[in-house]
Order: sequence, then structure tokens, then C-alpha cells
Amino acid sequence: MNKKRWMWIHTYLSIFFLPAVFVYIITGVAAVFDMEHAWEGKAQFLEIDRLPKPGEEVAFIKSVLDSHNLPMPSNTEIEIYESGAVRMGTLGYNVVAYGSFDKQTKEPYYRLMVLKRNLFGIMLGLHVSSNTPFFDIVAVCFSISLLIFYLSGLVATKFCKGKRKSAIWVFLSGIFVIALSALPSL
Repeated sequence: MNKKRWMWIHTYLSIFFLPAVFVYIITGVAAVFDMEHAWEGKAQFLEIDRLPKPGEEVAFIKSVLDSHNLPMPSNTEIEIYESGAVRMGTLGYNVVAYGSFDKQTKEPYYRLMVLKRNLFGIMLGLHVSSNTPFFDIVAVCFSISLLIFYLSGLVATKFCKGKRKSAIWVFLSGIFVIALSALPSL
């Protein structure tokens, strides 16, 4: 592939993924500065007398939500967890029916949690891949594109023609700094 083709790929992939770059920058910085609480959203807990029976999950949740004048999630596909909890909805608005035990009385209780997130909370969820298959595909393609950006950049510059030795030292310095920054996490 010639240099012109590499530049074309580099330019148009860059333009296409620019919105993803902004999402990852904003949500990444928010995560670094412990702003994940925005991800949690606003939860409302409703007491229920039991968990829904298999096959009756949608009707059960609909009746509880109707009795509290709350809307149904747009996605009514049911997800059942090993704990027996039942979830339906989207990243922005979802409902979870679950059971637990009171720590003091050891008595079981059941709740329906209704969770609504704002746009920023949704974006934080997308950053960490929270049950969003389409965005996961975009994220993987974006990651592959980052590799292509670097390769096309190296081809376009003919790998720092005339300054290759200093470029290799800068690259090795980058490896060293990243490894050093990761050491405290080991």
C-alpha cells in the first residue's frame, strides 16, 4: 500500500472516530477524578412481596410500575441473574427485581429498583461496556483504528526518516514510563 492510501485511511478513520474520541476523553477523565457517582443515576426502591415467577416477569414488573405511575422500560427483554434477580431495560432506564436479607432480623425482603441515568451517566456506562453490544462493537473498532492510526502515521512519516534513532529512544521511554506507572498496581 502506498503512502497516499495510508494517509487517506488515517484521515478518514480519524474523522469517523472523532466523536468516540471525545466520549472516551470526557468519561475517562471523569473516571480518573472519581466522578463515577454520576454513573449510578437516580434509584427508586419499591417494596414488593415476592420475586416474579418464571414466565411472568414482564407482567409482574409492569403491574408494580403501573401501581406507582412509573413507565415501563423501552426494552422489555428479561435478564435473569444467578441470584434470582430479574432485570429489564436499557442503560438509561432499567428495573431490577431482587431479594435479600435484612442484616439485623435475618428476614428476607424483596424490592424493585427503578434506575434512571442522565446522558453523562449513560456515557460513563458506555466507557466501561455495560451491556451495550452495539457500542462494544464501536469500541473494538475504535481500538483497532488506534493501531491503524499509529501504523499509518509511521508509514506516512517513513518512520521518522533521518531521526529514527531518537524516535526509538522516545518509544522506549514511553514503555518505561508506562511500566513505571503500573508498578504500584502490582
